[in-house]
Amino acid sequence: MSILYLLADYRNNDADNEDIEFPPGNIGRIWFSWEYQPSDERLTVDSIKIRNLQNRPGGGVRNPLVKVCALPFERQTNQTVVKKKSNNPRYDESFHFQISQTEFQRSRLRLSIFDNEGRRQYPIGHITCPLLDLDTSSKKTVWKDIEKGLETSYQLGAITFALQFIPPDRVTVTILSAKDLPAHEKLSHQCFLVKATLRYNQKPIKTKKTNIVKKTVDPTFDESFQFKVSKEHIESTANIVIEVLCRSSHSFKADRNVGQVIIGGKDVVRGQALDHWQEIISSPQQSAQKTYSLSPP
Repeated sequence: MSILYLLADYRNNDADNEDIEFPPGNIGRIWFSWEYQPSDERLTVDSIKIRNLQNRPGGGVRNPLVKVCALPFERQTNQTVVKKKSNNPRYDESFHFQISQTEFQRSRLRLSIFDNEGRRQYPIGHITCPLLDLDTSSKKTVWKDIEKGLETSYQLGAITFALQFIPPDRVTVTILSAKDLPAHEKLSHQCFLVKATLRYNQKPIKTKKTNIVKKTVDPTFDESFQFKVSKEHIESTANIVIEVLCRSSHSFKADRNVGQVIIGGKDVVRGQALDHWQEIISSPQQSAQKTYSLSPP
């Protein structure tokens, strides 16, 4: 990247201006707006649009999506919808992150761009911005050229599950599916299962497991578990750890934790995981389904 592009890395720009010249070797440019409200400790990011994505290596237009997270904490990762057959997609979606003012001082915003092809997501590139480098006085729209390569946190795959609160004290967890799980050996020797553990703070209360699914890195489970959660803990210290485990069919080694998600009350988690939990508590009997990128154990 030349000095000129570094100086122009991100700045205010008209996101609707189509008369744009891109530097040689450019693989795409993303526009987004953001705003931080210190009183609420909430960061809002709007993924606005991307321009100048290149066709796939074998030809063909991309099906792009954007994943948004705040580093280094990565308590949550939000994802846009997939825009099919567009190298110039527009999203206009808003994502919210709970970040304390202390954490804000050392946080970076990362937007990672993927190409959705079938049941796979292939990385295109990413951008990162230290939050302190951005103007906090008002909501701003900025752009940044997409860089090749991705940090490793998305290599663990993703899991989709649903939650439901049944008064007065039951939480149902439905493990639906996982995708893009890492294969560390021959797929014929590898199988996956999911373990869900109810905890109060760090204390395990009850654990349940799905059946194993063999010979696929995109397993479907469709299994439900019900946990009895104390009223005393349900809004504060109660949390459920959902772990994707890998089991080898030809060894006696213990199951390996591929990645995990923690959801629960306000004393344990923040961001999307807390929002998901509070959504079901405030809307009894209603099921809420979400997809999470797996975090390292």
